[in-house]
Amino acid sequence: MPTLEDESVDLILTDPPWSIGKKSYDVGEEGLKTLDLAKINLFRVLKISGSLLLDSSFKRLFDINDILKSNFIYKQPIILYCNNQIGHRSLVGWNQFRLILWYVKSIKTKVTKRYRDVIEFQMVSTKNDGWEYPNPKDVYSYSKLIEMFSNENDLIIDPFLGSGTTLLACQDLGRSCIGIEINPEYCDIVKKRCFGRAFFGREAEYRFQVFGEDKEEVNVVEEAF
Repeated sequence: MPTLEDESVDLILTDPPWSIGKKSYDVGEEGLKTLDLAKINLFRVLKISGSLLLDSSFKRLFDINDILKSNFIYKQPIILYCNNQIGHRSLVGWNQFRLILWYVKSIKTKVTKRYRDVIEFQMVSTKNDGWEYPNPKDVYSYSKLIEMFSNENDLIIDPFLGSGTTLLACQDLGRSCIGIEINPEYCDIVKKRCFGRAFFGREAEYRFQVFGEDKEEVNVVEEAF
């Protein structure tokens, strides 16, 4: 993110690494520390009219807000409701929803396209798609969020790209997207899912950059269509 220009991004949509490798769906201390380190750059690159959408665990909702409230203005939650799975264990039994927390830099910021504050979706298995990821997000609900909070040709970033759902949804909706991911295995999944796709009526350029521990760019591979 330090390589991105100030106020160059229209929307940040991301699911930070709250519980990778854990059996319970929770926000660990490491996940909170990661968000705390990232928030300055998140604020810096976002346009004054832009939005930050954070896929959040309900268990540490107030901890997350404590981290972000010094920089961002909280607007409201959006509920992603999964209607075809029991979900994770919760204190009352089973959890079938996730929260998307909407933050802005200006209180005047509004949605681009009005929609319900509950997005209902069905979880689809990825076991037969040739890749595995601990907690893949569904393309449908992320597509709805992108439509609500951005316009065609806008720039969207996902600083914790994971399996690439944000990038895939952006491609389908005609948005530009920058995804950042530290795990090489997940980068391979993203390239497998997202790179080389052709679209009717428009060109797409794919660029993959690898940064070393010293933050210097060490390799660039480009594919253009």
